[in-house]
Amino acid sequence: MTWLTNLVWSRLAATDTAATAATAPPRHRRY
Repeated sequence: MTWLTNLVWSRLAATDTAATAATAPPRHRRY
């Protein structure tokens, strides 16, 4: 992969993780 593709995928992964953490209850994140 090129650096641009890597940057895009990293940004998408970070956004998806942040969205999941924000929407999911904290108690469910412990598992």
